[in-house]
Amino acid sequence: FASNEKTFEDCTIERISQKREYIITQFELQSLTMFNLIENRLQMIERTITYLKQRVGELNSNIKSYQEQMIQKLKLPFYMYTAKILQNYQQGMGVLLTTQNNANIRFIANSNSDQDVMYQLSSGQIAVISFAFTLALNTTFKISKEFKFLSIDDPIQDMDSMNVYALIDLIRHSLPEYQILMSTHNDTSAMFIKYKFELFSDSGISNVELKNIRNMLLEHDDL
Repeated sequence: FASNEKTFEDCTIERISQKREYIITQFELQSLTMFNLIENRLQMIERTITYLKQRVGELNSNIKSYQEQMIQKLKLPFYMYTAKILQNYQQGMGVLLTTQNNANIRFIANSNSDQDVMYQLSSGQIAVISFAFTLALNTTFKISKEFKFLSIDDPIQDMDSMNVYALIDLIRHSLPEYQILMSTHNDTSAMFIKYKFELFSDSGISNVELKNIRNMLLEHDDL
């Protein structure tokens, strides 16, 4: 009260009550303003969530549509490649690509089967499936008409002899204009591939070159 007796005397119970009501009113107004601000923000967040859900739905729909279009383009070459290499496949000729039941890409034996062939094949046959799918992608969706290159890391490691013969014939006939870089840990397999390519070559000049990486590394160490 700043040592002012008049101010002290004027401070009645009634004025204190009025001051209290004023403070409560100002507090409620401030709370209401904050409540409205939070309410507006929540509504904005809800609208944003609704918008994002719509965009995610459209994105998933576009992905599924693109996936189906891609599968349609890959079905025939993939089936032909698997039929060519898997000549002793117990379920039939080739393997089918599908996106049935809105699932991811699946490999099935025939249109009447729901089981993925990955659970039925040996490790060598699975390697064939992987190679055939990669080859179908490479030949269907070309990067450019001029750049025809394929790098393969030991594709025949787990294959039996029949699959190896079929694979070499497939590469030789289906990719005549490709530059192919193939690695293998088996010298015998490398020599056999070279022999097969040169045996049926139309040219008297060999177009297959072998490089022993181990020897190249040892020569490099000597330097």
